[in-house]
Amino acid sequence: MKKKAFIVILVIMTFLMGSCVYGKEYVMSFNSMGGSELNDISFEHEEKLTNLPVPDKDGYILERWYLDENLEEPLNFNKMPDENLTLYANWINYTGIDYAILNNEVIITNYYGYKKDIQIPMWIENYPVTTIGVGAFYFNDLTSVTIPDSIKTIGEFSFAGNSLTSFTIPDGVIVIDEAAFYSNNLTNISIQESVTTIGHSAFFNNQLNSIIIPEAVITINEAAFAENDLTNITIIGDEMRFNDKWDFIGFPEELKPV
Repeated sequence: MKKKAFIVILVIMTFLMGSCVYGKEYVMSFNSMGGSELNDISFEHEEKLTNLPVPDKDGYILERWYLDENLEEPLNFNKMPDENLTLYANWINYTGIDYAILNNEVIITNYYGYKKDIQIPMWIENYPVTTIGVGAFYFNDLTSVTIPDSIKTIGEFSFAGNSLTSFTIPDGVIVIDEAAFYSNNLTNISIQESVTTIGHSAFFNNQLNSIIIPEAVITINEAAFAENDLTNITIIGDEMRFNDKWDFIGFPEELKPV
């Protein structure tokens, strides 16, 4: 009997202690690191950290919030811990980029900057950059672009009409959409294993002479590689899986596997 009573008391005490922690409020402070000042916010323990405020700083975009002043430990949890926090802003010098946030992911929508050699950030406002939007960088005379591993989709006409000579599609990209690299000066393109779809005219009118198609690619649409200088095509996996639409894709007939 005494043992049962002890267990009941222990359960009640555990519940009460947990309730006290869960319902308690903690303060989140912001060090904008040269940006506009932000007021403190109170959160209950385990409350979701949604819609964190974004300070302003002329000529800069907020990359993400960090837990330390040296910007070494990023904020990578979405619920308030049982302690007060101070967050530190990290800024990136990215004038000329428009973007939208949808479903907690960033879409790059437009570039109007003057730089011809650009590196697209992995994070903006504490959200991952996952999509290069339709026509976002087209006809800007870009000579070099680096995109992060967070990108999943390279949208229609996103880099069309530039002066790119080489490009690495990072691991993480799933779709290279219609005319994404239409009419550049590409002589080299590296496509990683994550890609499954290459859209209509994706690499139309470039200067490619060699291409490796990863095993994960299951769809290559019309004229994707037309108007290039291809002399070597390597298809990983079933090398004949595109034979029935070889010309449709834009591959030279003499390079067709037999």
